[in-house]
Amino acid sequence: MKQIRKGEIVADNMKFELLADCIKSINVKAGNAAKSAVNQLMTLRNWAIGYYIVEYEQDGSDRAEYGAHLLKNLEEQISEKGMNSTLFKLCRQFYLMYPQIGATVSTKFELPDFGKVRRCRTNM
Repeated sequence: MKQIRKGEIVADNMKFELLADCIKSINVKAGNAAKSAVNQLMTLRNWAIGYYIVEYEQDGSDRAEYGAHLLKNLEEQISEKGMNSTLFKLCRQFYLMYPQIGATVSTKFELPDFGKVRRCRTNM
């Protein structure tokens, strides 16, 4: 059996502490990067939702039918957790306040041309 000297135990503990510190560090860095990526994607998603709503409203599609109830009707139609009229209203405001984000969004998402979408649907 190998005899362990006091100096070797201290050296082993220092290596273990370094290992633990490295793992803690990468965990914090990866967590921060993930949070940042999620925040960026949610910002782009919210802008795109606002874009879709504004483009739909400006096109006039079903405007008379929906009127002020568009956002509530969207909430009922989509019926997914977190997708509600309040979010849709905020997304619309966000899009109207920051239309320049479109250059970034268009590289991340494929945004439809609403005129083409409507023409395609009427041709079916």
